[in-house]
Amino acid sequence: MNHKPAVLSLAEKMISTVARTEQAIPATALDAPSSWETWNAADALYHCAAWLEKDLHRLHNPGEIIPIFDSEELEKVNREIYLRHRGRTWADAKAELERIVGDIIAKIESMSEGELNQTLKYRDGRTRPLWWGVAGHLGLHVAWHLGMVLRRAGRIELSVSVTEDIVAESQVLSDDARWLAANRYDLAVAYAQAGRAEDALRELAESFRLNPGIREFAPEDDDLEPLWENDDFRRLCAE
Repeated sequence: MNHKPAVLSLAEKMISTVARTEQAIPATALDAPSSWETWNAADALYHCAAWLEKDLHRLHNPGEIIPIFDSEELEKVNREIYLRHRGRTWADAKAELERIVGDIIAKIESMSEGELNQTLKYRDGRTRPLWWGVAGHLGLHVAWHLGMVLRRAGRIELSVSVTEDIVAESQVLSDDARWLAANRYDLAVAYAQAGRAEDALRELAESFRLNPGIREFAPEDDDLEPLWENDDFRRLCAE
């Protein structure tokens, strides 16, 4: 598959998703008071921008070993990002995100398909193609955070639509079972959060089929809390 046009298309979809979110939420809510536990829209956008900046660095330095964070280390990194940008506005966050995504687009456009598919190495020995990380943060990562913002603003169906649109763009990037499973799992989360249990269970079943390892942590995933008391969910996780 030619990944270059697909990643570039995903970048454009992400920018349009930010615009849809901005149009759907009152300006006062975009910059509402926030905390570490409850981010506002600007916090979520700065968070996404910070991780995309790391991807931009990797596009320029693909030979570097990528660190692996445990849950405590990851929370520390994310808290540092939050504190660094706390109190700044949605307009500033959007400008920062658009700048970084513009730089990512420019870099990818300058690369060959072979360069985009070169192997990244992680500290724990795993490997992934170079496009994998940046595509994940352009797509599913943004969909999750903006979906959360939209749900808190009462725009439940739009949060689902945003995730569906991004997954449609993202999942065509690879037929790797791990990639497809991650896409289906995030779609399941969006459905669960919207109270669409049947749809969520269908996507979870496909995600588990593609990557059985996901089944292990799903029962404890707070994002799936609306399903915790669902007997079908319990049976699916126990299979």
